[in-house]
Amino acid sequence: MKKLALFSLSFAVFLGLMGCVPTAVSDLPISPTVGETAVPAETPTLIPTTSTPTATPPNPTNAPAATPTRPSPTLTATPFDFPEIWANSITNTDYGAVWSVPVDWQEVTVAAPSPDSVFWKAWANDLDAASVELPPGQMRLTIYVENDNSDAPTGVEQRTLWGVVVWTQEITGADNDDFDLRLSLATVREPYQYHYQLDCTQHEQATAVEQATFTAFCRYQWDFLFRFLGLCAVPMEQEANSAEGQQVSDDWYHYFYEVPIGWLKLQGPTPDRISFFSDPLVYNQPNECPLPNGLIKVDFSADPPGNFGTGEPNSAPDTTDYAETTIAGQSAWIQTVQGGELMGPADVGTTVYIKGDDFWYHFWLLCIPPTDADVATQDAFKAQCEATTSQILASFEIQ
Repeated sequence: MKKLALFSLSFAVFLGLMGCVPTAVSDLPISPTVGETAVPAETPTLIPTTSTPTATPPNPTNAPAATPTRPSPTLTATPFDFPEIWANSITNTDYGAVWSVPVDWQEVTVAAPSPDSVFWKAWANDLDAASVELPPGQMRLTIYVENDNSDAPTGVEQRTLWGVVVWTQEITGADNDDFDLRLSLATVREPYQYHYQLDCTQHEQATAVEQATFTAFCRYQWDFLFRFLGLCAVPMEQEANSAEGQQVSDDWYHYFYEVPIGWLKLQGPTPDRISFFSDPLVYNQPNECPLPNGLIKVDFSADPPGNFGTGEPNSAPDTTDYAETTIAGQSAWIQTVQGGELMGPADVGTTVYIKGDDFWYHFWLLCIPPTDADVATQDAFKAQCEATTSQILASFEIQ
């Protein structure tokens, strides 16, 4: 058996959580497992975990929720009655990562995992781990980020509940390793590789039964922790509105318009339902993540008369309190609100209905300023959003 050599750090990451009540999670299906630098600020928050967490975009974007892909449960449930897991979610905005740490684990000091590491942190399950040599029966959780010039990840390809594609590995420790079992994952998003691993070290005097129990408990912990790894949007350079756009059209519904070329397009089940995100990294990121670049979200739909209200024949959308205008030579109604229902106080939403010969065309354009932006930044973003909205509506045609 091996022993781990870790040093106690501070409880600072947990002190910020005082007064909060974490949520317990249990009965999750078992999945297959296969000198500190200056640390950027993390924001620990309580993870809103349930037995079936959902992957949703950050409120209030209301994008269609992607169905999270659970890892194939090839391991059978263990016969052990393990306690439910209570975990906190920690967000690092500099590298755009979100991960979970059990609430009673202590932050510890470890050396840089590799020469390419630009960020790393670790926690251990023993709150009395202040000595140079940790007690046996130890679990240590490490997250680290590397510049993406290291070897490509290998292992079994899986997805976390936030839709992040990861490669998982299970390694049995050799005599010169400081662990008996390592359960790990890696994922890549330029310019970084993200690594998240759980090292388990057996009790030196453990019996065969005790070893089996500890190994099963280690897998139980990992099966929960690994699925909550998520990636957040990171700051990017703001580009001026470009004349180049991606064309959106459909012959059956007779529409044509353009949105900026770099936006993420989410096609609905039919061509009459489409959504767009100005920041592709925002879609399906964990709710704890900020919006460093702000967000312009567009929902578009086309409906025949009669698809409104209670569905009475020839029913039309309710345009009470809307301003009447003309778009593409057709009668249209537009309404802009700030801080409406399911919106932040600085968010601006614009609803547009355009009456065609065969269909009503609907745009919902939502502008969310960057998280924690000052007033000047908010105003600049709103102006950019207004210009983008005008470009989209000006490009609209009924064909």
